[in-house]
Amino acid sequence: MKPTVRPATGAQQFEARHQNEAVDCQVGGDAAPSYCEALSHSSRTVLYGRDVELDTIQALLDGARLGHGGAWVVRGEPGIGKSAVVDAVIPRAEGFTVLRTLGVEAEHTWSYAGLQMLLHPLLDRIGNLPAAQAEALRTALGMGDGTGRPQRLQVGLAVLNLLVDASAQRPVYVVIDDAHWLDRDSTDALLFAARRLTTESIGMVLVVRDGFAPEFPAPGIPELTLGPLDIEASQAILDTRSDAVPYTSRDWILRLAEGNPLALLELPAADHEDPLRTIDSSNSRYSTTSRIRQAFTERIIALPEATRTLLLVAAAEETGETAVIAEAAEKLGANLSDLEPAEIDDLARYHLGRIEFVHPLIRSAAYHSATRARRIDAHRALSEAFGNGDIRHARHLAAATTGLDEKAAAALESIASYEAERGGCVAEMVALERAASFTPEAEERARRLVEASQTAYAAGLVEKALELAEKAERLTENHVLLARTALIRATVLSWAGDAGAFEVWMESAEHYAVNGHENTGYPLLRGVWNAWETGDFGKVEYANELATRFGGSNNTWAKRLARAAAGLNRRPWVTAGEAVDALRSLYDYYQPLHDDFRRFDQVLASRWRLLAGDVPAAHTAASEKVRDCREAGATSPLIQALLVQAQTQLHYGRYADAQAAATSAIELAAETNDRRALMQGRV
Repeated sequence: MKPTVRPATGAQQFEARHQNEAVDCQVGGDAAPSYCEALSHSSRTVLYGRDVELDTIQALLDGARLGHGGAWVVRGEPGIGKSAVVDAVIPRAEGFTVLRTLGVEAEHTWSYAGLQMLLHPLLDRIGNLPAAQAEALRTALGMGDGTGRPQRLQVGLAVLNLLVDASAQRPVYVVIDDAHWLDRDSTDALLFAARRLTTESIGMVLVVRDGFAPEFPAPGIPELTLGPLDIEASQAILDTRSDAVPYTSRDWILRLAEGNPLALLELPAADHEDPLRTIDSSNSRYSTTSRIRQAFTERIIALPEATRTLLLVAAAEETGETAVIAEAAEKLGANLSDLEPAEIDDLARYHLGRIEFVHPLIRSAAYHSATRARRIDAHRALSEAFGNGDIRHARHLAAATTGLDEKAAAALESIASYEAERGGCVAEMVALERAASFTPEAEERARRLVEASQTAYAAGLVEKALELAEKAERLTENHVLLARTALIRATVLSWAGDAGAFEVWMESAEHYAVNGHENTGYPLLRGVWNAWETGDFGKVEYANELATRFGGSNNTWAKRLARAAAGLNRRPWVTAGEAVDALRSLYDYYQPLHDDFRRFDQVLASRWRLLAGDVPAAHTAASEKVRDCREAGATSPLIQALLVQAQTQLHYGRYADAQAAATSAIELAAETNDRRALMQGRV
């Protein structure tokens, strides 16, 4: 499904009127930044008192020039000067290719939306990547044929190598503004690359807002937090607004601004008789950010109604696309010419073909100052402007829906399918979960929650996978759906080393068995293995008895594994030779319940080879699985394959190789918070 936008009445004339307003801010390279703008006078003033921060970013670029790159996360509250500090270094980045993008709240759940904007200038270099990485990146960016799903690790490698390829000609400076609004898949890929820049000619800065924004954990990357300015710098900024600040108001503004540069610039513009004046500046619950936003809200409320409507529509459709905003605004009685009062008041502007807000808090004020009914009207108008066939139609339709609605639910499920084609597990999960929330019929809601749970597991969000599975279980008595939720819970518990996993494997098998489902064999086999690992052979026998009771060809797998467990643990009714034969008969076992389990199961088979004493076969199988998982970017099974590979290398006396494989497994386990693998790798 390709996003489309129909031209709107008046949009072309509006664009023509503003066509000379674009700013070219390319710095030293043939690839123009994906997002850029000239520094205004007001943004330059926030550099008062920021010498240490400027030196830190400059040192990052100086290191990148010499091939000693790195990354910083720059944090701070809204208006504290984060972007201004990062911007100020750009003119000094002579000889660099500057790549810049920004996270957009409306695209927070769109898979790889951030990467699309950032990497657009480098698309012609994708062919320089290894074939598997090039294919994964093209699919992630919506340029593939839609037949495969890229794994996150593979996309991360592709991003890293694409930046390295670009830096071979000239060093690269990467700036991501509002990184907290990046979609999860773009964030994972960029953080993967950011942690691996120490020997490259690449500097990366991720600008993150604290407060009024999602959290942005970035383990392994140093952080630069901008705090309030001291009184001297604050007074210097206020001096630049001396024409707007009566002498008697200076102390009041200094107290209220609390060292925030944007507050120092904006509060003088507020009416000195408005409610801001009565606020107790010692009340920490009323933050500086809230004061700034209230100042913006007062300015927006003073605008003509048609201008407020246009700003509301632009705030609801954050991509800023002029044509669709114009069409939706016209349905609500506004048009593009109504932007002028907001431009005059320096609240919004038409820039590089888009309607932009001067600051994110202005967007928030424009949206939340409208009534809920008016916001719903705006989303409904936008959904109609996009029309069927555009994924944004479904997003706005959902935002305009206030109750259960199968039409909105089905539209969101279509978004999930679109995201699945691009490999966006997180975006797919979010769309499915939202689709379930709109679904009127309980059984169908449960199905969508199960699909969302499965996708969350594939994305490595195990806690979310468990939460969604449990929600689905409360809605249905369908045994196949309940078997699937139990399967997800058991898988998560097993890889976490939880002793309760066995009972959940059995629960899944029993649900499948109600309808005589052949898939009982898979959870029974996994239950036997779980019991064997924990040394509870009573549970091994119980699973074996269930396999006999349920019958079916697939249940012979569980019986064979139970026989192997008995013989290799000196049970008198099975010899060691019979146990090894039973184990070898399972080498080629494969049950395609879901592709996300397949590689885990094949790694498990390589572990069985090791148990049977077939060290060469185990080494070959594990090494093949390591290559396969690396090519596919399948992180979790790769960790297990590396651990088996390390064990086989120990058998050969290749201690350095074993240590390297185990170290790789530990590093990946730390990045993905795989606690069980961390323990296994250090044993």
